[in-house]
Amino acid sequence: MGLLSKLCGRERKTLPTAGAQRALSLLAPDKVAALGRLPGAGICGFLVEVEGREEFRPNRIFVELMHRVIAETGFSEPSLIAAAKAQQSGYLYIIDFRTPEGPTGNVPPADIVGCFEVEDGALVPGGYQPNSRYRIFTEDGLPRLPAPFHAALIAAIEARA
Repeated sequence: MGLLSKLCGRERKTLPTAGAQRALSLLAPDKVAALGRLPGAGICGFLVEVEGREEFRPNRIFVELMHRVIAETGFSEPSLIAAAKAQQSGYLYIIDFRTPEGPTGNVPPADIVGCFEVEDGALVPGGYQPNSRYRIFTEDGLPRLPAPFHAALIAAIEARA
């Protein structure tokens, strides 16, 4: 069963023709219609047929934009600022809410988006680090970022359209 089929709860009877690919996006269909097209930065990645099965291939432009938006948004996010003040030092992790046990449960590396370095109760400028083991698309779906990051990401995608 392909990844997208598994998420939808049904198996596809046939795969697309050889080399076919489907784009996956966080943008709602009505938003894409309002923009007039699906902007390249709004494509999380592609499901591509490879040897009779679907593989996900992330879109580097989307991935880089997502991490840039998180890095920029974090420094003005009140909950992150408060958490840094309470923690004083170390790292604050950004967890993808799609993770099966929730952000306070057992979080697999593929669901840790990145982290902010904290020093003396504040976020360190330039201290956001993407997690190289984070995956844009897993069997649990596309990214479900915390609300402030999601809203900022959608706004950044729309601004690039």
